[in-house]
Amino acid sequence: MNERYSPDRMLEYLGALEQMEAERSGDEMFPFLKAFFYVRLFQLPVAGPAQRMALGSALHFLERQYNTLQSRDLWFQLYLQVFGTRRTDDADYVWVTDQLVHSPNPIISVYAQLEQLLRAS
Repeated sequence: MNERYSPDRMLEYLGALEQMEAERSGDEMFPFLKAFFYVRLFQLPVAGPAQRMALGSALHFLERQYNTLQSRDLWFQLYLQVFGTRRTDDADYVWVTDQLVHSPNPIISVYAQLEQLLRAS
């Protein structure tokens, strides 16, 4: 596997992203930059625990942003930017929606349940 796409490299990217978030927490455009970064990160050909860690990090990010953004439309745009490109038969997509169903936020949970119903039909 190419060194640029190794699981260790993905973890380094996630660490750099978290550090950048700490430095730019007041920047209102940062959530969109971060969402774009997640999309690019998910396009790397890395599977396994590193990919799941990245997905978990993205879920945590979306949970935090729901409470931070005043506009729910913007939150859904972030969600679609991060996860909207995934195929509904993709195992990661299934894992993401399964995780979101258990979100402590009832809106996110209901949205994930709707996604599951649509996937099943």
